Order: sequence, then structure tokens, then C-alpha cells
Amino acid sequence: MGFLSYFSDNSSRNSEEINLNIKDRNLKVVFEEEVPNDAKEGFLKEIKSIFKRDDLVGFGRKFEIVFVSESKAKSSDKENSKAWVNLGDVNNGEFRIYINTKKILQKKSEGEMMSQILDKDKDDYRLGPTLVHEVEHLKQYYETETLERLGMIRSRLESKVSKDLVQSISQLKENIKKGKIRSGSAQEEFRSAVMLWLHDCLYEGTAKFSQDQEKGGEHSAITQQNLKYHYLLGEKAAENVQKSLINFFSNPSERQFEKLEKVMKQDKYMIGHHMIFTIIYSKGSLTTEDLHDNSHLEFIKRYEKHCEKLDIEPVITLNSGEGILDYNQIIQKWYRKFGK
Repeated sequence: MGFLSYFSDNSSRNSEEINLNIKDRNLKVVFEEEVPNDAKEGFLKEIKSIFKRDDLVGFGRKFEIVFVSESKAKSSDKENSKAWVNLGDVNNGEFRIYINTKKILQKKSEGEMMSQILDKDKDDYRLGPTLVHEVEHLKQYYETETLERLGMIRSRLESKVSKDLVQSISQLKENIKKGKIRSGSAQEEFRSAVMLWLHDCLYEGTAKFSQDQEKGGEHSAITQQNLKYHYLLGEKAAENVQKSLINFFSNPSERQFEKLEKVMKQDKYMIGHHMIFTIIYSKGSLTTEDLHDNSHLEFIKRYEKHCEKLDIEPVITLNSGEGILDYNQIIQKWYRKFGK
């Protein structure tokens, strides 16, 4: 069986759990009741084939397929359904598909069980079409519920942050223009502008992530290859911002500040997208926790934690000094350079 691992479920004598890793995706397959070995082998073969496809399952890294017992299908009022998914599971970041074991084993024409007559060439016995159909439902729920809700929250908060950021930058530019860069107000405006920019990275990054997921572009699938791809983009963007900060600190002119402003504005998308992609890759899905916790400080802390888990260097940090851009170091550099 290669990479198949079997574990017993003490809650049922016949229950079986199989953990698969397919193209860096973690997939748990649970058989709540006994299934004929030939049918099980056929099901697993189709499952592995389907979960290799980025175009179908690229939106997540953790999935579960549960072949439910007859009693559970009845208690869920699904005894006449071959399979189903629950919106509540998706909202909690759980991509789970329920398969009605009795129904999927049934031969439509005669009502005979696969354990009696098994013809692998007949669509009557194939799991594939049913599984693909339910995966599409999962993706639809994910896009219409999770991503749309994320977009609504982002838009509502982004408008205020963007307005405050523009105001802070405008006031800071005025102080620079008047030669008041060492004033207390300039220091506070710079600190505020950096903090609001981190907020903006979060909002614009999630927006870009959502758009890429909905379009299903070349680098949208939650895979290790795309993790590296977005990391390199985020790393390059952070290096651009860091270089512009150094140039401004060396020559705090209005022109240099405008260059810094331009770089921070254009590179926030790549930095934020990398950060949200990293968190979701590490966790396996987007959850309600990600939707409702909109503090940029908590967002960065969570990002750092998942970078550590994945053993990659963070691009942005709060105060550890490990990131290309470290919030505390940026503020301290300003105070050392322009403080009274």
C-alpha cells in the first residue's frame, strides 16, 4: 500500500481510517463500516487520481472523505443521497465530503451490492464522478461563503485604514517639506504610517489571495511549489521597501520620501499575499479565525509562528529582528536618526 497508514477507530469495530499524502495534500479517508476489499481498492485509486489535480482541489491542503454508515446517513436525512457536503464544515475551514456507503456500493439497475457483483468498468460503481461533483460543491461554498465574507470584512475595514494612512503620509510629507522631520509630530506620523501600512498589507494581501483563488490562476493552488513562488515575490518586495527606507534615512528629502511611498504602495500586495498564503498553506485552509481576527499585530504574530513551523525565514516580523522588515527596528532607526 506504500504511503497508506491504517489506524483503528475504537468507537466502531469495523471502522477504518486511512491517511494519505497526495501532492503535499493531507487527506483522511474514513470507512465507518466494512467495505469489500476490491471496492475499497477501487475507491482509493480514484481518490488518489482526483486529489492529484490542482484544478479541482488546489484551494486546500487538508481534506477528509467519510464513508458514512447506513445509520448515520439516515440520521442525517441523507439515506437517498450518494454524497453531500456541509456548509458549516467549510465555514470552519474543514473540507469534508460524506459518502453514503450503502448507496455508492449499490448497483442502480438491480439494487445488488458490489460485494456480490463488481464491474469496475461500469459507471454504476465508480466513485469518481460523485466525488468530483462534491469537490465542486466544496469549492463553490468556499468561494461564495468564505472568500466573499473575507472580501466584505476587508473592504469595510480597508476604507478607514486607507483614509488614515493617506492622512498620516500627507502630514508627514508636509513636515518633511517644512524641515520639521525631527518634530514629535513627524515621529508619531511615521510610526502611525508604518503601522497603517502593515494593516494595508493584510487587507490588500487577502484581496489578492481571494482574487487568485477565484480565478484559479497558475500559482493559486495551495502547494509547496506555489508557497516558494509567493515567498520569493514577498521577499523581493520586502527588499525593495527596505532599500527605499535606507535611501530615505540616508537622504530624508521630500523626493526620497515620495519614492519610498511609491515602493510601499506597489509592494504591499506581494508582501501581504505571501503572508496570507503562508498561513493558509501551513494551516491547510482558511477559517473563521482568519476572517474575524483583523488585528495586524496578531496577523504578523500568526505569520511568524507559521513560518517557524514551516522552517522558513519570515519576511516581516514585529520585534525579533529576523525579518527583512522588522517593525520595531524600523521605528528605532527613525528615532535614532531623527529623534530629538
